[in-house]
Amino acid sequence: MFSSRFPVKINTTRTTGSILKLHGVGFKSFCHKGVTAFQLGYSHFLVRRLPYGATARTHKQVVAVFAPRGNFTYQVQQLRVPNSFTSRGVYPLHRPPTTKEGKKR
Repeated sequence: MFSSRFPVKINTTRTTGSILKLHGVGFKSFCHKGVTAFQLGYSHFLVRRLPYGATARTHKQVVAVFAPRGNFTYQVQQLRVPNSFTSRGVYPLHRPPTTKEGKKR
């Protein structure tokens, strides 16, 4: 299965997976040897080790995580909770956050 938003072949028959979107200026992610590093606007990188049996692929501001079980995607989402006014943060690609209306002048 190929996704038009994520140009990597996604095999969903073996494990369950989710695709996360990093929305914000300068938000980046890197994967290397079972370790995923995120730059989410803080002064330092946030590093998370993938659980056993899980794989992750990154492409610019999109992260695809395939894990047999566990809550790794939830832990990644909690690194930067989406702002309710600007929607900057980490959220699932299929479920963008709702935004509040600004001040009326």
